[in-house]
Amino acid sequence: MNYYIVFQNKSFEVEPDLEGVLEGDMIFTYIGGTIVSVGTVVKGAYPSKEPSTLDVQYEWLESKLSVKPIFSKIKELLGKEPTPFTKQGRHAVAGSLHRLNQECGQFIIERMLVS
Repeated sequence: MNYYIVFQNKSFEVEPDLEGVLEGDMIFTYIGGTIVSVGTVVKGAYPSKEPSTLDVQYEWLESKLSVKPIFSKIKELLGKEPTPFTKQGRHAVAGSLHRLNQECGQFIIERMLVS
């Protein structure tokens, strides 16, 4: 299983590169400094009218997860890998899908369970 994060803007438009996203992967939705949902890919990338699409089943979180209090740990877990966050903990590009390493994805899941 792979983990991804998508940074939504006000219109919820997403234009990610979906190559390599597979059934069972998890996608965190980040809006305004918080993770608001986690989605499970139920069908990996496939051709459509758009360049490609995927089917995701989302669970919207009752208790949203604020990234600011855990950002230093996220930054540590991402290490020297290309990071989707700025140094201040903000998102880099709205509407973009970014892969997270296993440790970071699992840490976010753990934090959602204790929120």
